Amino acid sequence: MRCPTGEDWVAPAGQLAARMVIHPVGPFWRGGVDGEPRHLASSYRSCLALARDNGLKPNVFPAISRGAHGYPIADAARVAITETSALGEVEALPGRFVHVAIDRDVHARAEVAVTPPTPPP
Repeated sequence: MRCPTGEDWVAPAGQLAARMVIHPVGPFWRGGVDGEPRHLASSYRSCLALARDNGLKPNVFPAISRGAHGYPIADAARVAITETSALGEVEALPGRFVHVAIDRDVHARAEVAVTPPTPPP
């Protein structure tokens, strides 16, 4: 199945513990000149809408567009947290959001990208 970037789909989870799985379609990184942040945000919004419409909770997200798509970790993490936080509040989606990093390096770089700076005393 081929879907345009940012248009995700939901399918039965097969033998996984979950009932359904949302398959995100994120953008390939092209240096930031091809609307990648907009497309990545669209993918998260699409996932959240599918979760809401199918009554899915909690929502676990992989690092969409990382890996073979080459999206920079810090930039992808900022989009992920921004979109899930904003839409979770606006849409009153059930459950919580868990963002999954593939390894310690990705986790560390993503965590730095989304941790607010400590205000000076």
